Amino acid sequence: MLATTSVGRKLVMAVTGIGLFLFVVGHLAGNLLIYAGPDALNAYALKLKEMPYVVWPARLVILSIFLVHIYLGLELYRQNREARPDKYFQEETLRADFASRHMLFTGLMILLFVVYHLLQFTFHAVPPPEHIYTTDLKGKEVTDVYTMVVQGFQTGGVSAIYILAQVFLALHLSHAMTSVFETFGWTATRFRGYIEKVGPIVATVICFGYITIPLAVLTGNLRLPDSVIEQQALEEMETNMIDVMPDPAGRRGDQS
Repeated sequence: MLATTSVGRKLVMAVTGIGLFLFVVGHLAGNLLIYAGPDALNAYALKLKEMPYVVWPARLVILSIFLVHIYLGLELYRQNREARPDKYFQEETLRADFASRHMLFTGLMILLFVVYHLLQFTFHAVPPPEHIYTTDLKGKEVTDVYTMVVQGFQTGGVSAIYILAQVFLALHLSHAMTSVFETFGWTATRFRGYIEKVGPIVATVICFGYITIPLAVLTGNLRLPDSVIEQQALEEMETNMIDVMPDPAGRRGDQS
């Protein structure tokens, strides 16, 4: 099989990497709709929800590609360690740049972030946000994804985790894209110098695109909709009224 040889594994690794890269770009394009306003992002989320026959098969394909990519990455790392003396491996590692030296580490950090990100925004198993709002979209009540995202990033710790994860992603992509070019032999040309700059540049642009969202929330450039702010104020007022209301049963007990 193709993935049983070193060359075959690198080829499959490159192909799965391209698949994941396309997902990262597509996901970023969807996320950036937040700058178009609540209706734009919520309409996009609703459109995906209304196409389960497309979304779920796509998710399974992406998950499969992700798992294969992780497995081959670990196998290639183990294979490289076993094929070289420790001294040679250490010297070669020192000569490599930061991104290439830490591919395994950044890959594992990305994996942990993906799990956390899904638990927070997809399965709502990890707060914040603790409350999921709905909104009216062209006469239809839908999940307010815009508010969910803004609420989530209003917490500094969540934004910090997200930003750090994008830095790891940028480092990983920076070297990964160059490796893909090498696997297909595209760096063995007179354009090698230019090709090697593509990875870092594209990775930086993607990283910047992702981290602008939590930064925009933290700086107040992306705010909760006025309707949600008013609803939160009413909920807080009702909670405070309940807290200060005397307990009739308690008063009767005191009088007796």
